[in-house]
Amino acid sequence: MPHENKELPSPKSTILNPGDAIILLTDGFLECQNKKEEEISPSKLKEVLSKYVGASPQVLIRQLFEYIDKFAQGADQKEKDDQTALIIRRDFNS
Repeated sequence: MPHENKELPSPKSTILNPGDAIILLTDGFLECQNKKEEEISPSKLKEVLSKYVGASPQVLIRQLFEYIDKFAQGADQKEKDDQTALIIRRDFNS
């Protein structure tokens, strides 16, 4: 299928203050299902990650994947979508 000509969102900029982070996740996180075939809501992921404000990116990633593993425990994940996370965090000392 050829690439569709979709209008791209206009670029935006932001300033990260010391300790701020940007977290980018692929849709595989939101499409992960539990045994009841329920998907994770964006608000639930935000709630999980907000518990670790100020934590290192390594801790955030570990906690995110631990939550996903618990959520999907026992569910058939044969069609599992990729789950990729990128965390950009401004150091407190910069």
